[in-house]
Amino acid sequence: MAHVFISYHKNSSRDYARKLADFLIANGFDVWIDDRIDYGNNWEQLIFKAVEQAAAVIVIMTPGSYQSRWVQAERLYAEKNNKPVFPVLLEGDIFPAYLAFQTADVRDGQVPPEDFLHDLEVSGVQRSSAPGRNVAAQVPKPEAAPKAHDISLPTAPTSTAKTTITRSRRFEAAMPSQIIPTAPTEVWAKISLPDSDGLRGELPAVVPSGDVIGKEDARATGFPFKFPVDPTTGEALPVTVSVRAKSAALTFDDGEITVELPPDYDSQTVIFTANLHSNTAPGMRVRVTLDLVYEARLIAQISVSALVQAPMRVPSPSAWTLATAGISAPPGQPPAENKPASSTGVLPGELQELYADEALRGSESLTDRRRGGL
Repeated sequence: MAHVFISYHKNSSRDYARKLADFLIANGFDVWIDDRIDYGNNWEQLIFKAVEQAAAVIVIMTPGSYQSRWVQAERLYAEKNNKPVFPVLLEGDIFPAYLAFQTADVRDGQVPPEDFLHDLEVSGVQRSSAPGRNVAAQVPKPEAAPKAHDISLPTAPTSTAKTTITRSRRFEAAMPSQIIPTAPTEVWAKISLPDSDGLRGELPAVVPSGDVIGKEDARATGFPFKFPVDPTTGEALPVTVSVRAKSAALTFDDGEITVELPPDYDSQTVIFTANLHSNTAPGMRVRVTLDLVYEARLIAQISVSALVQAPMRVPSPSAWTLATAGISAPPGQPPAENKPASSTGVLPGELQELYADEALRGSESLTDRRRGGL
């Protein structure tokens, strides 16, 4: 039975997304909701595969989800694959792309009315008389990484017990090679397995200023890390580490971000947003140093740099600017001049092209896509 995919922003709507998923399951629908942290290296591929296989996609709208690169990626991918989209307004305003859609208003925190369930059925979503299931929970847990990644620790000859397992990792970072002083920029970081695509596998990417982080901008340094071991099973356990960003020329919205470091696959990508100090002039080179910290100890360190360039006035907007305007301004109303392209964040891989496609088709094509009886 084809499932309903729920797209949401974890920080602003996690609790409601789970409440909605439970409601749909209780009413006979199969649901796919991303609420696990153990999907492994292919987490991104699993997300988009789940969208492809969905019978419909629910987008929970909040200010946070409007700025979330993943929510925007999921909704655009749903449209690319001609999936019926059901917008649900939890906080803030309706996304401009959905102004002509029928929207379920749940700002009171309640589940949608019975008509919402009926509309799901009309759009082609199968409904059972018995409770549905959480399809994401059926995804197999990732296999352990090859033992080649393990580095044996010297142990006392009188004991075979291990309290830690040492494994090799890469600490990666990247930022645009050139930045402008009038717009925020981004610095990306990731902790990867030695033989994975890692951060370079997610590049190139466009940052809010319109500058591009290319594969060639990524820097990496290797380091060993000691993972604690479960004394009962002997398996390595995940840990929580901090990534800290510092620079003499930049101010960060958040200079320290925590991330889970799994023993057998890559960490999630960490993104720092930064603004240049007002006294930073074009032609200067700014440097960012990133520290990887575990239990108050510095584990690894890496630096990236960028050249400050004077902002240029382009005669016609780029495809990225057009694409951002296409999803962030109400139909018929042009975006404000010099508005930074940060309203949707940075999308991974091929999803950047969808913004350009969406913009070139025009805002009318967005609002006319009322599928599945919406």
